[in-house]
Amino acid sequence: MKKNTSFDLKNIDLDLSAELFTLANGLTVVIHSKPAASVVAVNMTYKVGSKDEPKNKTGIAHLCEHLMFGGTEALPGSYLENMLNNGAIDVNGVTSRDRTNYYQTVLPGMLDYVLFAESDRMSYFGQHLTSDLLERQRSVVLNEKDERDGEPLGRLSERRSLATFPAFHPYSHTVIGEKSHLESITLDELKAWFNTYYVPSNAILTLAGDVDSQQIRDKISTYFGSIASGKPLLRPAIDYPLISIGKRETLEARVAQSALHLTWNLPPASEKCTTEFLVLSSLLTMGNDAYLHKKLVIEAELASQVSAYVEQGLLCSQFTITAVARTGVTLTQLENGLLDAIEELKNQNIDSDALEKTRARSLTDFIWGAENMTGIADMFGWFTFMNGSPNTYKNFFDVLFGVTDKSLLAIARDWLNENRFTMYVVPFSPGSTNALRSAAPAVPAILPPAKMKIPSGRTSILSNGMKLSHIQYSSVPGTLIRIIIPHGTAGNPANKEGLTALTCRVLVSEADDGNLIKSLGKIGASFTIENGFDSTIITLKTLSICFDQALGYLSEQLLSAPLSEKEFKRIQGKSLQNIASQLSSHSGLIQFLLPEFVYPDGHPYRRYNHGQGTPESLSGISYEDVVAERNLLIQRPGIKIVAVTDLTIETIQHSIEESLSDWISLHQNKQDYSSLNIPESLNGRALLIHKPGSIQTTVVAANLIPPLEEGTHASYTMLARIFSSSFNSQLNLRLREELNWTYGVQGSTTSDSGIRMHVIKTTVQKDKTLETIKEIQHAYDQLLAAGPIAEEELKTRLVSEQLRLIANGTDSLQLLNNLTYIEKNNLPVDYWSDYYDSLSILKPENLHEVAEQFFKPHKTHWIIVGDINNIESALKLHLPAETTLVNADEIIKGE
Repeated sequence: MKKNTSFDLKNIDLDLSAELFTLANGLTVVIHSKPAASVVAVNMTYKVGSKDEPKNKTGIAHLCEHLMFGGTEALPGSYLENMLNNGAIDVNGVTSRDRTNYYQTVLPGMLDYVLFAESDRMSYFGQHLTSDLLERQRSVVLNEKDERDGEPLGRLSERRSLATFPAFHPYSHTVIGEKSHLESITLDELKAWFNTYYVPSNAILTLAGDVDSQQIRDKISTYFGSIASGKPLLRPAIDYPLISIGKRETLEARVAQSALHLTWNLPPASEKCTTEFLVLSSLLTMGNDAYLHKKLVIEAELASQVSAYVEQGLLCSQFTITAVARTGVTLTQLENGLLDAIEELKNQNIDSDALEKTRARSLTDFIWGAENMTGIADMFGWFTFMNGSPNTYKNFFDVLFGVTDKSLLAIARDWLNENRFTMYVVPFSPGSTNALRSAAPAVPAILPPAKMKIPSGRTSILSNGMKLSHIQYSSVPGTLIRIIIPHGTAGNPANKEGLTALTCRVLVSEADDGNLIKSLGKIGASFTIENGFDSTIITLKTLSICFDQALGYLSEQLLSAPLSEKEFKRIQGKSLQNIASQLSSHSGLIQFLLPEFVYPDGHPYRRYNHGQGTPESLSGISYEDVVAERNLLIQRPGIKIVAVTDLTIETIQHSIEESLSDWISLHQNKQDYSSLNIPESLNGRALLIHKPGSIQTTVVAANLIPPLEEGTHASYTMLARIFSSSFNSQLNLRLREELNWTYGVQGSTTSDSGIRMHVIKTTVQKDKTLETIKEIQHAYDQLLAAGPIAEEELKTRLVSEQLRLIANGTDSLQLLNNLTYIEKNNLPVDYWSDYYDSLSILKPENLHEVAEQFFKPHKTHWIIVGDINNIESALKLHLPAETTLVNADEIIKGE
């Protein structure tokens, strides 16, 4: 195995330059110039969050964030729609305890438009707040709160906030707020909130990407310089109170397994010890060789999984350890075991290899993240907000490379004490200044982009017959390699459903008696395995400086490393527990049942849980089955390799030939499901799942559609985006923005090579269940009767799609996904350029033809999950004749 022994983490250049300046009105500006990015991320942070709310108006910060996506006189309508229709990507807003921030990533030709839009809503939005807008967004936020609270652990955050902070503390309530407070917030109170906090002196504007530093200074001054500063604000004080000794609660929740949560209060994010806890949390729980994983999961067998994280705050941070109890283990036993392990930790040395692995992982994650301008802009904005300077991100790496086992043990001794909050989560059973600029500038024109440019790719055939497709791209000094195996979960025998998925989970697990994955971690490399119905995809992510090492470790793990029988049994047990947890939520029930319910009898895709396995099938899989499946999986015919890297194809091919020379395909029957058709006789069905006590209902409508064809790909993609699969889709705008019944509609299409599923999913107010079904049925009817869209609107959507494709073409992972799509579907190498060009000639009638071909309302399958009491009869009147009612408990118990 070829090894690169010169790899040294400290020799890797981390420098990301950022300029900081302040306008006369107090607006803080951060600029990171990277012309090679080809896009610009614009991030606006307002230094206000739920910590600043009056105690009787909790949730006002988050509600204001929603309202900010309304329009102004200059840009009427939805801010989100204006951005998306003009080609922006990554558009959203987030409210936390400490800040509210808004972000969008665009092509350079749209930058003036975005700067104008951000300055326009900072200047004028308060004037355009209306009662109608408030009531519509209030309903959306209340639906969001109901949806969160309805999740199995939906109330956990609220209970933790109340228990870990005194009543007067700014963090003692949740960001989303109390329902009664949200219902009572007035228009005048929101205008006062906006006028107080949405001002230049309380804002940080961060730009990252393809910008010229001097030119952008002038633009920012033009758009923001004349906005009035705002008044001085009173800020909450830093306060990290000790939690009372013995503070504990028990939360009953609709979960499958009991869990233990321990929380300690820490100093603010700016303090060194809190940064050290970021390192410690990774050492404790990341990977099978992590300290608490070995102690609780492997050795004592008290927990099925354990995790730890730091929630960083401006006033106070928190460190939480969560452990899920194994079947038959009490939470008292688990708590005692966890506390004993923590006490042992304080009196022993930390594994130096584990510390090096944590350093390598953190560093490589940062390097790969530097390619994403959206994330970089947010990072610089965050550190400017927290510490006053964007370049204080380097403090983390100073700590990462300066921390020692002694310093980590010191913070464990100092902070992991009795001043903690203990939460038992147990399964629930029913038996238990004010001046504004005088005039706004005109809305800037959006400059047309250059034609889509995809880095040229090359192909080669390896000596073992595998095809290699390669794109040389140097945005970061890294390499992404993906191995596409044409075998997936649909190829498993009926009595061994989940065999492929279980085998892959064992392959990526760090067994006690193996060190190959640990060796990967020590050089900052990692690999994942994903399963579809007809493919298994292995992805290696590594810095190019240690590519040879990483590929050598990966090939040995895949081809020859012994599989641990002990680890197999642990993964098998954890998989069974994961299914039990999955079935406790609406979304999990739907994911488990959908393909088995929708696909016709005899079809290979008709499998529970997308072929990931059922409790019965997984329990019947033996260690010998997994060993045999591994050997067959890696010898399938038709394996392909794709790579996006800063290395040449010659370098990549030489390394692959050296590491994978023994990888030879055997002659086996090749899976091909693309020729199977949707039976004409297949009609729609409905499944009503009664889940007592649900405060909302989840509605799913699914249609089987034909396999991918080049001739209809662009038409179908645009049809799906317009109808259901984007924020500004017709269904989302209708159910969320107009009717205010839901927090959102999600539309998706499966990507396997055979018959696909188009799925519409939304969670709505319980009393709007029937009306939602009628609205979706009406939307299908309108889609087929009137056509999906008018020609002028289609032109706008097509330009937006082309801009999105251009912007996504600057990301290594997206380029890898594009290559994967081509190779999985046997498409020509220039497919995406042709696809881009085909968008320009699409007409409404093309979309209408696809709609008529793909969507048959009488063939729609429905799954409805919620409290069905008192509405079953009404629902059946509007659903297919074959409608079945089942209790959620029966599914969970496997009856």
